[in-house]
Amino acid sequence: MPLRLEIKKILSSRSDRVKCVDLHPIEPWVLSALYSGSVFLWDFDTSTMIKSWEVCDLPVRTAKFIMRKQWFICASDDMHLRVFNYNTMEKVKAFEAHTDYIRFLEIHPSKPFVISSSDDMSMKLWCVYPPPPPPARARDAARARRAEREEAARARAVGGLRRATAAARETRERA
Repeated sequence: MPLRLEIKKILSSRSDRVKCVDLHPIEPWVLSALYSGSVFLWDFDTSTMIKSWEVCDLPVRTAKFIMRKQWFICASDDMHLRVFNYNTMEKVKAFEAHTDYIRFLEIHPSKPFVISSSDDMSMKLWCVYPPPPPPARARDAARARRAEREEAARARAVGGLRRATAAARETRERA
């Protein structure tokens, strides 16, 4: 019995040359990076454009969702990485990342890392936001270990002082 695969077109739109697309893992959204320097956010359920960003005057080669922060990151031919909040549309960060065109981005699934690759023959790993603080138990355990080390150091110092004082007394008594 042959496998029947039904392919159904859900979204179709005319636009500038599309360089990259990314699907949101939960929402019915598609992020598209365009040669014109724009990034569009589409809803494929309603076939409508939700938002658009004019990123720069040069092509945007790649764009990816960072879902856990409600951001997306994009890379353009001006060698910059830019991070935007897709709810507020504000630019969160922007920085020069490479010395030649950036061709690809990948988001780590659980850590705050993004890796970029470029025509400058390099790959770079970026931490785009600080990691969350350790759980309270881990912080408390670390504090307890630090306090134990400090107490042991004080005891060694006090013990050494007592021995030095006793030795000085002995020397005086002999004299």
